[in-house]
Amino acid sequence: AGSLAEMTDAADAVVVGTIARVSPGRVFGGKSGRPLHYAALSVEVSSLLAGSVEGAQLTLEVPLFDGPDSIESLEAAVGLEAIFFLRAKIDGPFYRLSNFGAVVANEDGRAVTTDGPTAIEELAGRPFAEIVAVIAAAGS
Repeated sequence: AGSLAEMTDAADAVVVGTIARVSPGRVFGGKSGRPLHYAALSVEVSSLLAGSVEGAQLTLEVPLFDGPDSIESLEAAVGLEAIFFLRAKIDGPFYRLSNFGAVVANEDGRAVTTDGPTAIEELAGRPFAEIVAVIAAAGS
């Protein structure tokens, strides 16, 4: 998915939401001796830009590749408002990012991105409200 419209179409949901809580999540592969831990981010959905979600709150699972202690790096995200491009997981009411970096954060009214899909990186620095409208239009 290269363009913003393609990313929006490929997502099960694109939401504007605020991270309300970060907590330890599920663990997979424990029998292997190298379990993969996840953080569970509770996201309060304020706006649905494309697709569908059930309810006004969802759980975004983020893999902790550096082990369970690396959850501390995510705790600073509590209170962050962002646009999330999401895929529903098949094993429960959980979501994951459609691509690593598929997030556009609101920092003092400006769009901020990390290393992610090129279509998202191009949005950095523009007014956040403008980006919400651009992404909503891409999904219609």
